[in-house]
Amino acid sequence: MSKLMNILHPALAGALGGAAAWVFILALSSSTSGGLLVELMLGALTGFCIGGFIWSRESVTGRQFSAALKKAALGAAAGFLGGAAGAIAGTTLFIAMGRFIVESGGLPPSLGIALAVSLGWSLLGAAVGASGGLMIRSRERTLYGLAGGSLGGFLGGLLFFAISSTSNWSVLVGLSLLGMCIGAFISLVEEAFVSARVKVIKGRHVGREFPLLKEKSVIGRDDRSDVCLSGAEGVGMEHAVIKRMKGRFSIESNRQGTGVYVNHALTDHSKLADGDVIRVGSVLLMFNAAKKAASLAAITLLAVVSFLNGGASWAGEATQARITQFDVSSFPAVTAYVSVLDREGKPLRGLTKADVTVTENGKPVTLRDMSMSGSTGKREPLALAIVVDRSGSMAGAKITHARESVLRFISLMEKGDRASLYAFSDDVSEVQSLSGDQEKLKSSVRTIAPGGNTALYDAIARGVDSVNGLSGRKAVVVLSDGIANRGTLSIDQAIEGAVKSYVSVYVIGLGEDVRAARLERIANETGGSYFFTPSSEGLASIYEAISRRIRNEYVLRFTTERRGEYLRNVSVTLRPGLIAKRTYFQPRSSLFGAGSKPAGWAYVVPFLSIIGLLAVSLRALERFHRTGHLSVVAGKASKKELDIISAVTIGRDERNTLGLFRDDNVEQTHAEVRKDNGRYVVQDRSTASGTYVNQKKIAGVQALTDGDIISIGAARIVFSQGSRPACPACGGAMRNHAKFCPKCGVRTTEGEKVKM
Repeated sequence: MSKLMNILHPALAGALGGAAAWVFILALSSSTSGGLLVELMLGALTGFCIGGFIWSRESVTGRQFSAALKKAALGAAAGFLGGAAGAIAGTTLFIAMGRFIVESGGLPPSLGIALAVSLGWSLLGAAVGASGGLMIRSRERTLYGLAGGSLGGFLGGLLFFAISSTSNWSVLVGLSLLGMCIGAFISLVEEAFVSARVKVIKGRHVGREFPLLKEKSVIGRDDRSDVCLSGAEGVGMEHAVIKRMKGRFSIESNRQGTGVYVNHALTDHSKLADGDVIRVGSVLLMFNAAKKAASLAAITLLAVVSFLNGGASWAGEATQARITQFDVSSFPAVTAYVSVLDREGKPLRGLTKADVTVTENGKPVTLRDMSMSGSTGKREPLALAIVVDRSGSMAGAKITHARESVLRFISLMEKGDRASLYAFSDDVSEVQSLSGDQEKLKSSVRTIAPGGNTALYDAIARGVDSVNGLSGRKAVVVLSDGIANRGTLSIDQAIEGAVKSYVSVYVIGLGEDVRAARLERIANETGGSYFFTPSSEGLASIYEAISRRIRNEYVLRFTTERRGEYLRNVSVTLRPGLIAKRTYFQPRSSLFGAGSKPAGWAYVVPFLSIIGLLAVSLRALERFHRTGHLSVVAGKASKKELDIISAVTIGRDERNTLGLFRDDNVEQTHAEVRKDNGRYVVQDRSTASGTYVNQKKIAGVQALTDGDIISIGAARIVFSQGSRPACPACGGAMRNHAKFCPKCGVRTTEGEKVKM
């Protein structure tokens, strides 16, 4: 089996396992409301199927169906536990990252969420991958599975995110890609790092390779053997053991079957070197201890999906529009608060649903309701945090005007509105907890006195915390006259906290010492607005303007589809060129997407996946040749398999029957294999480097017997004696003493001898 097939077969098994899990994932996710328990069950199902398929594949390939069932059960059980643990850890990591990545600076939101999804899948893949090594108690396979599963899960997560899992079909593709990546990368890591393996080069199970992943690897007919040669003639249940000690390998016979031969010499114990040929019973194995380069192909990150938003048209006087806040506390019901201002910066009233087009991830959304937040009978109660700078620089007229302006702001509160009050200098003090009692709030405002430095970012975080978790419109209104020079939080942390909590921050800069760029950034990234006044006399009008804006926003309500799109890019279009955009992270997001309830026919897919896995057992376990045959098992050659119908010339010249390339020890025409007087022979053409049979240099002509190894330069060629009779009509292979040809059906007459 080629290196490529060594990778493709586990990849195919993993893909079939992912497909088998598909219908059960859909059935469970569509019938529950989500949560960590459901994620645990979904992860367990995914690991159960992918682990069972990947780890039973080797036994299915050898038609060891009893062993396949056992390995499938063990692999599924290990995958079940590993997938469950991985899903919980992965989902927790994914949700934690996703909540603060959106608009929090640094990575673009789409790329950030893609990485969060990939890391979540990576943990699940690592758990599934490691389970294979734990099952056979192999430290090496555990590490390879851990690394391969992590890489495969990461890449599978990127692919899963790229297709968006918005339908049942995309969930199927995503799960199949996940399984494929996990299976492929486990094999790829093994291929790169395993220190030795044996390959069947002749006999039953020809072409199969067995990595040597333990200190003691058993060769035998028993299904539990590490190198399982079930059904092979002359092989004992535990025929021999290959031992590894300090990087060196040796083989010991257990004195079962027909003994152990190394390079055609009977032995009870022998050291092994790269290229040695081991014979156990009727099977020839080639030992390969050549250390492969420890390098893997670098994973190319896929281009992250760009979400395009559609447009609509409306002719009006609006010049500014922005989405100030989302309320997703009742998801999939979503409320978006939209501020629309005219050329003078005043709220624009009078818009209706007919004037607005809303899209989410490029798809039109039907509005259930649209109203002004201050409309009679429909107004939205407000939850506000008023944060006032009381540092030493606020002394005198500044603090006086600030108190007066805040008192006016509080007087504009309506029934149902609540506010908290914070003052900050060297630290942050809660002057009044969240309350709807205006008199109590006003009394608290009058107690604010200046003194100290400016812990601005800590104060914003405290204000956000006071309204976090509440439904409806939430905002923090901050007044500061200086530079943030105290506190434990940074500006990035303050912004992230507000964004995660869906709280918009309105910032008022007072005086010439303010850092306008930083204050403006806080307002813009949280959905609020920035105001500046050089003197405290302008504070009253700013507080009134903030109150008007918040109370005259449009409240858009719609129900989103419960799709698996983690990022929701909402676009509100008023007229060409005037579009308000903002992104929110889907609550209760799942690594497994959000497909709908599966159709009845979908339950056939797991059975089709099992049939697909069993199909690999249809390969021929043993090759029979009606004439002499050469199989190239090492080296670069023009052909890998060749029947000896006439004389076969071997050499570096491409005109030879069998060309051996990229080898300076091979001459233009190096040797010849032919049938001479009823027997097959090999003849060296008087070459300098020589021709070897079973590691012995030949002189002139050497007779060949079944299983001989011809060595020419770096090439290793296995000779097989024609051992099966051929049909006299079609030439197809037949069993000895067969009365009918299995290929053409011709009956052989009694006593007639078929061709040998």
